[in-house]
Amino acid sequence: MIIESIYDFLREGALKNIPFGVKRQFLKEVLADTDWVYTAVDDVLPSVYKYDVIEFHFMPGDHSGLVGITSNFITDAANTVNFKLFCDEWSAQSTPESIERLLVQHGVSFVSRQYAYDDAWEIYTEGDVSILFSKEDGQFLLEKIGRFI
Repeated sequence: MIIESIYDFLREGALKNIPFGVKRQFLKEVLADTDWVYTAVDDVLPSVYKYDVIEFHFMPGDHSGLVGITSNFITDAANTVNFKLFCDEWSAQSTPESIERLLVQHGVSFVSRQYAYDDAWEIYTEGDVSILFSKEDGQFLLEKIGRFI
């Protein structure tokens, strides 16, 4: 089983065991198949594979490498046995303030800002990872994290 830390990802901007650029076949060999994939209408191969709470994004085409890693805290985790992202303190109920406290506690540098033009808040980490919050019932709540190269 591969276990990754959300704090390493936020600090480094990459997962330790699944680097950007790897092919789809690498995921299947290392993590086995997943029951959660997304294939666009015009594509032959899936462009998104979900393991646990992490979504791995690929561009269309057979030779495309990994270009994005995201986690959506609103949807359920995929049923997988070979991959786990350690992020037990994080949930769809997390606020910017609670995440900022966790980042400080785990030594992750960041910049935090509320967008003036809509109901969104972003924390941008030293690893070029965006942590996005949307406003629900007057409160900002965690929606997703992600990085694309």
